[in-house]
Amino acid sequence: MQHRLLKVILLLLAPSPWCYGQASAMNGEISGTVTDPAGAAIANAAVSVTNHGTGFRQSGTTGNSGLYRFNLLPLGTYDVEVEAPGFAPGKRSGIEVNAGATVTVNLPMQIAGSTTQVEVTANGTPTDPDRTNLGITLDNNATGNLPLVSRNPYNFILLQPNVSGIANTEFGVPRKVDVNGFNDRINVSVR
Repeated sequence: MQHRLLKVILLLLAPSPWCYGQASAMNGEISGTVTDPAGAAIANAAVSVTNHGTGFRQSGTTGNSGLYRFNLLPLGTYDVEVEAPGFAPGKRSGIEVNAGATVTVNLPMQIAGSTTQVEVTANGTPTDPDRTNLGITLDNNATGNLPLVSRNPYNFILLQPNVSGIANTEFGVPRKVDVNGFNDRINVSVR
């Protein structure tokens, strides 16, 4: 009886790691490093992120290497604020968090007493020089307004460049997906 109960428990827990990958599919992440004017890391700096649209706020501190990270953030536009003893407070505004994207916001701090304030509100195009494949990032407006057949996020694959196919009305990867002219040969990542 105990052996059978153990098998049932293991069977119920086995698929759970696959579900974790879906948790960040409709969220984003902000991370970066806090440094002093010489470029040295500032440990234990207080960092907070605030969503413009919802008022969602999350706070944390930097590690010994000056690194901070806020994951599973709801999509939207954020302000990032940082404070550390001996340094003037810093702020970056207009940080756009898109589905599955990691936005890097490095925060150089000025020595206390200086009155320089820099606010960056323009968004740049996310680029990764190590990638040679094609793809797009769906912003908050697109993920909120694009129609999904049966609420299946895998159908977003069909919005990628050089991809064609038929949307799947059930949960799972769309049927007959053709990528770059190759029939039924795909390697598509939905984050």
